[in-house]
Amino acid sequence: MFKSVDSALKWATHISTLSIIDSPCLANHIPDHDGSPFRNDLLVNLSQAEIHAQSAQIIRMVESLDDPAFSEYMLAKYRMIDKLDTLIYRVASGFGGAINRRSLQNIILEYCGRKKFSTNDYKDMFGCGKSQAYRNRSVVYERMDKIHYQAMDALESKMAGAGLVLRNNC
Repeated sequence: MFKSVDSALKWATHISTLSIIDSPCLANHIPDHDGSPFRNDLLVNLSQAEIHAQSAQIIRMVESLDDPAFSEYMLAKYRMIDKLDTLIYRVASGFGGAINRRSLQNIILEYCGRKKFSTNDYKDMFGCGKSQAYRNRSVVYERMDKIHYQAMDALESKMAGAGLVLRNNC
C-alpha cells in the first residue's frame, strides 16, 4: 500500500514519465513525504508493464472523480495538465466583478506549487492596489483550500476502496 494519496500520485506521475525499458526496479521508486524512496510491498512482484499499468490506473482514478474541478485540480497539482477551465470557472463564480482568467490560472498554478508570484505581480494581475490584490489572492486560496480537501477526500475514498491506501479517519 501507499502511505498516502499524495505518495501514490507522486509515484504514478513519476512512473508515467519513464519508459518500461529504462526502469529496472520501479517498485522502489516511490517518493516518501521527504522525497526519499521507500519500498511498497504492493508492487514488489509486479512486472514493469504491470507497474506502469498500476500507475495508469491511479491516474485514471483522478481523471474519473465525480467533480471535474477536483480532477483538474489534482492533475494540475501533479503536473499532468495546464488546462483549468472548470477549476477557473468554479473559483471565479461569485467573485464579484470581472476577473482575468489568466490571473486566476496563474494563482491556481501557484497554489499547486508550480509558480511563484510577488505582491507586485498580484497587483499587476488584478489591476488594483496591493492590499486589494492580496485580498483577491486570499479569496482564491480559500476557495482552492476547499477544493483541495474535497478532492483529496474523494480520491482517498476511491483509493482506499481499491486497496491502494488506508483510509485516514482523523
